[in-house]
Amino acid sequence: MPRQIILLLVLLSLCACRSTRTVTTDTPATTTTTKGTTAAAEQAAAYKARVLTAAQRTGCLTAKVKFQLTGNAVGSLGDMTVNGNLRMKRDDVVQLSLRALGFEVGRLEFSPQDVLLIDRMGKRYVRAKYADVAFLRQAGLDFHAVQALFWNELFLPGTPQTEEALAHFAVEKAKSLTLLRAEGAGRLAYTFHTLTTNARVARVEVQPQSSVSATQGHFVWTYDKFGQVAGSLFPAQMSCTVTLGTKQAGFNLSLSNFGTEDGWDAHATVSSKYKEQDANALFRQILGM
Repeated sequence: MPRQIILLLVLLSLCACRSTRTVTTDTPATTTTTKGTTAAAEQAAAYKARVLTAAQRTGCLTAKVKFQLTGNAVGSLGDMTVNGNLRMKRDDVVQLSLRALGFEVGRLEFSPQDVLLIDRMGKRYVRAKYADVAFLRQAGLDFHAVQALFWNELFLPGTPQTEEALAHFAVEKAKSLTLLRAEGAGRLAYTFHTLTTNARVARVEVQPQSSVSATQGHFVWTYDKFGQVAGSLFPAQMSCTVTLGTKQAGFNLSLSNFGTEDGWDAHATVSSKYKEQDANALFRQILGM
């Protein structure tokens, strides 16, 4: 059971980091979609502003979670569903706690400074700067992008403020959807599929640009079952899928019992009885990396 819990958390962190694979190497390519005074450019600029306005504005968000792994790369773990809690404080922490028999058995905590992974049943933990973990460094994991994925928001890796990123997105109509595309000067292209009626992000897709081999991966994060939370629409279902060649791994998050309270500890305190492990060694042990 300890190995299963820690594997759940590690795979979640892997799925999240795939979306920001080239943060440290990509420079966003500037588009001309919103420049000039043409009616099309003005409409595009107005729609991008709608996407920002539609985003959740509360500073804290909590929810009960049902978490399930998916894909052919996770084996029998794909049949496991684990309960837990998702707690977020904007620009501070994204915290996923997994529970069994009423007790927390594992925690994954993203903060601007580092990533904390706790296996309470195995009494071990990893705390590491993003650049100190090989696969996180190679992925260019950026806290602001991970935060945006969980908050159902627009983002551009390497650009903390969403407003600053808007100029880099081109707008394209596609039936009931409006696509916001940002193609970096590096390896990846980012596409946000938004629902035209309410300007909410319904799907985030990250894939290699045409000049790069598709075997480097394909990342998709989808949102569904939107409902009112703190006066704004928010998804009760999130799904993530990472495809690398013939291997596919991902997870489903089913959210319920939403709240906006902030009376909880944003950052975990690790017991002195827990053994700290080297992040790269732990990930190689668990995933055979």
